[in-house]
Amino acid sequence: MNIIHGGIQRRLRLQIVGKLLLSFFFFF
Repeated sequence: MNIIHGGIQRRLRLQIVGKLLLSFFFFF
């Protein structure tokens, strides 16, 4: 279960980072 939970956190983290990168690209 820990492995699955870690994967979910990693996926959410990647989504957040992706949105931040997209916002930066749009901002600049």
